[in-house]
Amino acid sequence: MKFIQEDLMKAAKAALEMEDEGYKVYNDAANRSKNILGATTLKSIAEKELLHKKAIENFYAFL
Repeated sequence: MKFIQEDLMKAAKAALEMEDEGYKVYNDAANRSKNILGATTLKSIAEKELLHKKAIENFYAFL
């Protein structure tokens, strides 16, 4: 059981890093976009990355 928990913790940490990177990518692209619809869409996706991160943090807290 300990190995499974350790694997889940590693996976959760990797997922958190991916969500952070995703947020940065989408947020940076939104800030560079000259198209209002594109910028709004990219900002929305960036905000979703933060929601994903929070869900993963909650999962991680239970491990």
